[in-house]
Amino acid sequence: MDGLKQRAIKGVTWNAIQSLTNKSISFLFLIFMARLLLPADYGMVGMLAVFIALADAFVNCGFGQAIIRKQDRTQTDESTVYYFSITASLICYAIIYIIAPFVGDFYNMPELSPLLRFLGLKIVISSLSSMHVLRYSIELNFKKPSIVKVCSNILSGIIGLYLAFSGYGVWALAIQQVLMALFSTILYIIISNWQPIWVFSWSSFREMFSFGSRLLGANLLNILYANMSAIFIGKAYSSADLGLYSKGQEMASYPSDILYGIVSAVSYPLLCTMQTDKNKMSMSYRQIIKIISFIIFPVMTIVCVLSQPIIITLFGEKWASSYIYLALLCYPYMLVPICTANFSILQVVGRSDLVLKLEIITKMMGVIMLIITLPISVTAMCWGTIVNVTLCVCINTYYTSRFVNVTQKQQLFDLIKPFISCIAIGAIIYVVTLIIDNNLIKLVIGVPLGLILYAGWSALIGSPEFKMCLDVVKQRHK
Repeated sequence: MDGLKQRAIKGVTWNAIQSLTNKSISFLFLIFMARLLLPADYGMVGMLAVFIALADAFVNCGFGQAIIRKQDRTQTDESTVYYFSITASLICYAIIYIIAPFVGDFYNMPELSPLLRFLGLKIVISSLSSMHVLRYSIELNFKKPSIVKVCSNILSGIIGLYLAFSGYGVWALAIQQVLMALFSTILYIIISNWQPIWVFSWSSFREMFSFGSRLLGANLLNILYANMSAIFIGKAYSSADLGLYSKGQEMASYPSDILYGIVSAVSYPLLCTMQTDKNKMSMSYRQIIKIISFIIFPVMTIVCVLSQPIIITLFGEKWASSYIYLALLCYPYMLVPICTANFSILQVVGRSDLVLKLEIITKMMGVIMLIITLPISVTAMCWGTIVNVTLCVCINTYYTSRFVNVTQKQQLFDLIKPFISCIAIGAIIYVVTLIIDNNLIKLVIGVPLGLILYAGWSALIGSPEFKMCLDVVKQRHK
């Protein structure tokens, strides 16, 4: 157990370093590019994001989770997954190439057709290193992937920034994304010692497909729902409106994505090693939920309260209208990593069918909410998302309680405790910064104040999660 704990801590640490470093670099490039480009440019890329995400889901087809979960995996299994990914990527790109003109017609923007065809190249390029990436996840080794992602981000970001400065507009964003995939693939192939063998096993394919196909259905529903707002905003309103909404959504998702990446990459393979010991798995699952809420809740609270000065200070007045979307979407993105942990435990116990069922239920609720709020305004759509995500967490925790020794009441109580503390701290930050006119000074005072108050309160009440975070930091320092 000690060895597993050390691997988990090491995996979390390196994945956290990678996520924080990578997101910080992306954030810096985002600030500069947003000042050079227009909301409409980001809106155009946002209109096409759903097609790239759907193609990526088909290429993965749930095989990533299946190969990680399989304890007796062989090189034949790995090669089968690798060759399937490449074949699926080529098929998906062919479909993207064919439907590109129809996408342009749907939005009445013919310029979207060549843009979609170019962005689709990411799918084919990334498939060439798909199994190399999975191998590192299986081994809970995130050091080399951290270096790869940071280097790729820097190289593609510099080129994208130069193109934006040179007046390439939306193409600067597209080229940056494709180069990011290209640099990552090249570096993964160079540093990895994994090589496929010339074997494709149909029995191995069928075994993993029976598990992964149900996850594919869940992933497709999740992707469609996640991008549904962008599709309808781009169609019903304008690319500029979508750009403003996307900026608020992107900023709200930054902290959540960092923790989401850490949780999904580390918690799932870690819990898979405990699938034969229900008590140990249940304890680890509950600890994951507590740590997630302890970290993400105060961060999202601070971002919500200071949303207006954050947007104006970083991106300028032309993006000012997006602050309301940032403020409202902080709550849904606060709960995204919690839902990830819920689904991880269902996948570990082999209930990928239940994951699909839950996705269908929750997404149907989201569609109904979208139909109700779309005619009102984009802001109303954000409020609908808040209601839907709250219901989703209640449903997810009910089903996960059937497979772990943690009741739904315990799971929800673990979330409510830090949430109430964060509401109080958010109120203090709001009152203190309300009398300050300068946006930069609001950030300089508000952010440290929120972190100090939360850390002080956690230390005062003797929070176990606070002590655990301190122990991890001390151990890594030693």
